[in-house]
Amino acid sequence: MPAIPRKPGLLVGTGTAARLARTKPPTMLSAALFFSIFQFYVLPVGGFYVSLGLMSAYGLATLVDWRRFLSHPFSKLFVGLIVVEFLSLAWSIERFQGLRDIVFTTPFLIAFLAGRGVAERDERAMIKCMKFFVLSACLHSALIIAMALSPALKTLVFSSPAGPLFMNPNSVNALMSGAASSNISDPTKSGGFVGNGNVAGAWAATALFATVAIMGWSKSSVWKLVALLHAAAIVACGSKAGLGLLLVTPLAVMAGFSVFPPPGKRRNSVVLIGLVVLALGLIVFSMSPLVHAHFFQASSFTLASREAIWSHAWDEFKRTPLLGLGYGGWAISFGKVGYAYAYLGIDGTFPQHNALIILWTQSGLFALLLGLAIIVTLVRVAAAPRVAAQGQRLAMGASGAYLFVTTQSMGENFGLFGDPHMQIPLAVLLGWASTYQARYRSKQR
Repeated sequence: MPAIPRKPGLLVGTGTAARLARTKPPTMLSAALFFSIFQFYVLPVGGFYVSLGLMSAYGLATLVDWRRFLSHPFSKLFVGLIVVEFLSLAWSIERFQGLRDIVFTTPFLIAFLAGRGVAERDERAMIKCMKFFVLSACLHSALIIAMALSPALKTLVFSSPAGPLFMNPNSVNALMSGAASSNISDPTKSGGFVGNGNVAGAWAATALFATVAIMGWSKSSVWKLVALLHAAAIVACGSKAGLGLLLVTPLAVMAGFSVFPPPGKRRNSVVLIGLVVLALGLIVFSMSPLVHAHFFQASSFTLASREAIWSHAWDEFKRTPLLGLGYGGWAISFGKVGYAYAYLGIDGTFPQHNALIILWTQSGLFALLLGLAIIVTLVRVAAAPRVAAQGQRLAMGASGAYLFVTTQSMGENFGLFGDPHMQIPLAVLLGWASTYQARYRSKQR
């Protein structure tokens, strides 16, 4: 009997061909990773634009064995969070904002499970996908560095046809017309197609630590140069938080692995003591007059503005802790008092600048608690590969990327799962790391 040919793939979401005939899962995963960098806003839907990045991310849903993978603790927590966010629409002022947030958040779970599936079937294929991503990301890191060296390049790029193609056209129009404010106009900041220099720093960190993960399977010096380029991009972004995390995150990861070694291994006291001494040295260096004048003075001003915002959030939490403010509620609440902090550079349009506060204000206390549980779960997922000798670099890369992005999200507005540029590679990296949890449990039996 002749073999039955495979059917063409299904159209997912807004019409993207998610799985054309005989398309291999690693190819689809590589495409989603590539379009996470270069979004390609090609499909206008009403007054909004849908990118190939979003469509390819939803296309990964066809790679997922949903019955099996939804049993993972992270999947359960994520689905619970989505349900709570849907319920919060009932008391929200801006329901469309809530639906949009859910649409742009869900790809994180899809990419996590798709990455997990590809890594389970063929880890070599996953390594090739991540190599393709970090090499493609070099183009964007180079653009970030070029914009830092020549700030006029930002205006040139965003006023050209390439601007609305790689960055949301509505955002480009608002920035170029002055209707919206962003540090994109700051000559000390550089964000490439991400726009915001602080957010771009977190994206570049994701590419950097993905490169670190690859180094566990390849000793080529090429990857060291790639890592150096992405690290340089973090510096070029001009983000003070990004620069600090670039120094602190590797130390924190190594210290964590020393204090909490893999099962069956002893704590490495020598490494831990060395890291403590190094940390003390960095603290002493940071207190020098030159560093303090150029770094901490500006940082303290930024922190003061964040504290003013968070203080208002705390007052609102005491008033309505269970339900939060609903989608659109923060804009009304802070709009009444925000202009009183004009001396800190704040006005009434400023957002929450904290991932956990964002969860609470939009969807209430249960969303906040689920967010905390997700953080704990993904920290364990990221560290899981350290149980295997070859997985040490993957554990360092996944832990470093997740720690960097999550820590910075506590002072930025890209939420708990990152912005669309960093969301897919971070989720895929964590999905790859999660496969080592199952491997360890199978060895225990």
